[in-house]
Amino acid sequence: MRWTAETCEHKTRYLEVEAYVKDQGVPVAYAPAGASDDSWRVGRSSPNPPCIVIWPTAFEIYGWEIVTSVLLHEYGHCKLYEAEGIWEGIEAERNANDYGSRQVPPNLVPARYGEHRRFFLRSYETQGRFASRDQLLEAIRDWPAKDGAMSADGQ
Repeated sequence: MRWTAETCEHKTRYLEVEAYVKDQGVPVAYAPAGASDDSWRVGRSSPNPPCIVIWPTAFEIYGWEIVTSVLLHEYGHCKLYEAEGIWEGIEAERNANDYGSRQVPPNLVPARYGEHRRFFLRSYETQGRFASRDQLLEAIRDWPAKDGAMSADGQ
């Protein structure tokens, strides 16, 4: 299952974003195979020292474009903490979205970054939402139909 049609361009953009984030001093690592209980997750970050972990299975489940959006969001968390010392709460999630898109060159931000971030923000606005793989995958399947933001092929 992928949310959008994928192209080599999506993979190239992800790799460019990852390289950019690393060049800015924020390590990007991949969750080990032993982290399979969370294999449906996309990524997480830590503020001090800053680092980002991406689940390798996320590329297969969500596609390169969404994983790129999550990487930018997690990078935004690191930059937000660095600038303002804010890490947790709904405002931190919203601000991390903004920081993530403003802290990289514009050509590295996926065209649907805002849509992706609004989708994942719902997990913070509704307690218990997306707490499991099944909940998240069902929400992704239903999102275009319920919100009208995208068609099933991501257009």
